[in-house]
Formats: sequence, structure tokens, C-alpha cells
Amino acid sequence: MTITNAFPGSDLTAGLSIKFSVSGFRNPISTIAKTGFTISTISGDTGTVDSSSTTLQATTPATIASGVITSTNTKIVQTLSVIRATFPSPVPLDAGCLIDVQFPSSMPITTTDLASVRGSGLFGGSKTFTTIINTGTRTVTITNG
Repeated sequence: MTITNAFPGSDLTAGLSIKFSVSGFRNPISTIAKTGFTISTISGDTGTVDSSSTTLQATTPATIASGVITSTNTKIVQTLSVIRATFPSPVPLDAGCLIDVQFPSSMPITTTDLASVRGSGLFGGSKTFTTIINTGTRTVTITNG
């Protein structure tokens, strides 16, 4: 983006803050800091006057607004069953993204109870996922989604 003739009429004093806004800009798809933004002032006859690099970071992850959890076996307590999680991805996902599923405190998970995690849909048919189970936080991380 280049802004030309933004300050017609007179010179600006050194140290003066300049502010402008760009609307309609889409934030990055993750909360990882994005580098590579450069702000420069350029003189038409002598080239770059000064330049600075900066970063942009979204601080709040996107929210999965309409996830649904269902169980295929809800009639017998304390038996193993299949739990299905269905949700739309609120943002585009990069290759290598992880999916975390956290279970409520009333449903602790163990590394022996969780037999397998499978997915279907955009994964190219039904696929078995590699998982990391954290029993302390009751989280299952899908690593090869």
C-alpha cells in the first residue's frame, strides 16, 4: 500500500506521530505473530528517508460457534462408547494444524480407555488420527489432522 501526497503544503516536524487506519483487513488465521510488515517514508527524488519493521498479532483465537457432541451409546453408564464431535472450521486451516478436544472434569480420560480417534469429511474419507492424550488437562490433541 502506498500513500502519496499525504502531507501537502508544509513539512512535518521530526518526532510527530502519524496515524492512519486500513479497514477491511483480514487478520491472520492464527494468533502467531506475523512479521514482514514494513513502514517507510520515501522522498520522490532521493528514495527511502526512513524505514521500520513491525509485527501484527491477533490475540484472540476464532470461536467454533456451533460444535455438536453426540454419543452413539447413551443407555449404559460407565461403559465405553463412541463420541462424535462435529464442527465447522471458523477459519481456513494450514497444513499441520492441531485439533484439541477438552473433556469435562466429570469425564476424565485415560490413555487406556481411548482406543482410537477417527475423522471424516474434509480429511479425504475416514482416517485414523494420531493423538496425544493429556490426562491432567483432559485434552486429546489430534496431531495429523
